[in-house]
Amino acid sequence: ENMRREGYELAVSRPEVIVLEIDGEPCEPYEQLTVDVEEQHQGAIMEKLGERRGELLDMQPDGKGRVR
Repeated sequence: ENMRREGYELAVSRPEVIVLEIDGEPCEPYEQLTVDVEEQHQGAIMEKLGERRGELLDMQPDGKGRVR
């Protein structure tokens, strides 16, 4: 309400993926993720990330029952 009185206007919409084209090829945005979990949960986590087209680059156990 205060912003409206000060002359600001906002428009809120549903989130959408902004696709960038490089040399005519669509390129979606991506993020780098580091996950630190107990070894017993790594299978479920990998399954969930795979559903979102996650790509595993490296996996290192810490020797204490956790994987990163």
